[in-house]
Amino acid sequence: MVVADEAVKKGLDKTPEVAEQLDCGEAVRAGQRLRRDFVKSNPVSDDAVKAEYDRIKPTVSGSQYKARHILVEKESEAKDIIARLKKDPGAFSKLASERSKDPGSKANGRRSGMVRSERNGAGIRRRRRQARERQVHPRSRSRRSSATT
Repeated sequence: MVVADEAVKKGLDKTPEVAEQLDCGEAVRAGQRLRRDFVKSNPVSDDAVKAEYDRIKPTVSGSQYKARHILVEKESEAKDIIARLKKDPGAFSKLASERSKDPGSKANGRRSGMVRSERNGAGIRRRRRQARERQVHPRSRSRRSSATT
């Protein structure tokens, strides 16, 4: 606000570019004031939030999966990692940081977050089926293999 006032004092608001920016800033501030006023005038109770959640919850369907992977060059490496994970399932993050060719895997144990099946449906189902069947997922059109969970 102080900077905008200084621009007006110097007459910069007379240039088309600055005038447009000031108008945009004023519109944003007006919108923020309107939003604050609306929230203050229309408070939402915890009971109303819970009721809306309960109303919407049945409409949300599908499964969520915790997606993560370890990217390696050779299928033999993937099979070795899978064998180690069968012995020690808790070693995934350690193995990812040691063995993965993907920089993201090294940094965070290749946590990709939660993935909804209906959003990425066919691909997730296919990869999960392949992982169950072979426990190795060759990357599409690539020579790399990925140990998946």
